[in-house]
Amino acid sequence: MKFIFADSLDHVDPRYDFIRDRYAAGRTPYWDDFYPHEIMGYAPYDGVLVSRGIVGGAAVGGKYTEAQAMRFRRVGARTFLRLDTPEFAHLPIFGDCGAFTYHKEELPPYTPEDTAEFYDDGDLRMAARSITSSSISTRTLSARPAGLRRRGGGSTLP
Repeated sequence: MKFIFADSLDHVDPRYDFIRDRYAAGRTPYWDDFYPHEIMGYAPYDGVLVSRGIVGGAAVGGKYTEAQAMRFRRVGARTFLRLDTPEFAHLPIFGDCGAFTYHKEELPPYTPEDTAEFYDDGDLRMAARSITSSSISTRTLSARPAGLRRRGGGSTLP
């Protein structure tokens, strides 16, 4: 069994004041905080899932701030999640369309092209197609849809 860490901006403030039960003075969330793999020196998970529902977008808001979502799209998931060092290069990063955020809507707020662009911007090479209590079905993204170009430079899908 594999454990996939679902990103939800769950960071740790390494200077948290447990006596007073408050964050460190002057703390800037994300920039001053650490992911579990940064604290432990190894990844206590077998991969990371980034959901469009958490990142958000124009049609549906997420947990990321607008600045964080823009940075995610500019630098890609691996850099944003601070998995861009050799010791974490083996970890797969999965993307999903965040359907749980709009499952009650009659029509999805995103087109397939929008979703492919999200995967490309995040440099997400694995896409979760369906998640059940017993499995995660994935597919490797091996080609960019015709006419879709990566914005802002950076790596591209093969």
